Amino acid sequence: MRPLTKTILKVGTALVALETTVRMGVWSDSATAAAGYEDYRRSAIGTVVPRVKPYMDKVQLPELNVPKVNCLAYFLTQKWNQGVIWTFSSLARLPSKTVELANKARTAIAGAVDGQTSPPKQEV
Repeated sequence: MRPLTKTILKVGTALVALETTVRMGVWSDSATAAAGYEDYRRSAIGTVVPRVKPYMDKVQLPELNVPKVNCLAYFLTQKWNQGVIWTFSSLARLPSKTVELANKARTAIAGAVDGQTSPPKQEV
């Protein structure tokens, strides 16, 4: 398959998955997400395989612990802030790191050049 076709298929799949989760209420408040999970728990397998429906109440699916929206927002904010701090601290270290690597490169090149100008004598 051509790369463009693969990319279009991947993006399309991601968009369909996103739209499905939005319609199910996954990105809504906790109560809506829990209700959507409960609907899925009751009907998903029964819809796919009708003969399984009588056994759905016997199946023990785990309860969903939906995080609160404010907890999730706090977590994402913390991770975002850590990324910003890391980025700017890396930018602050960039000049000294560049000088350090330039000195290492100069030393390595000087050692290689000195080794070429006076080759070691070989004993026969």
